[in-house]
Amino acid sequence: MKKELQTLGPKKSTIDKILSFSKSLSNVKIQKMSSKNTIHLN
Repeated sequence: MKKELQTLGPKKSTIDKILSFSKSLSNVKIQKMSSKNTIHLN
């Protein structure tokens, strides 16, 4: 049981990293889209 938890540990951290990375990527995309929209409005 302990061995399973140890192997699960790093996997979970990498999944968290991937999730946070994709979140920041989508945030950047949203910012770029909104900046394009404001340029079009001006």
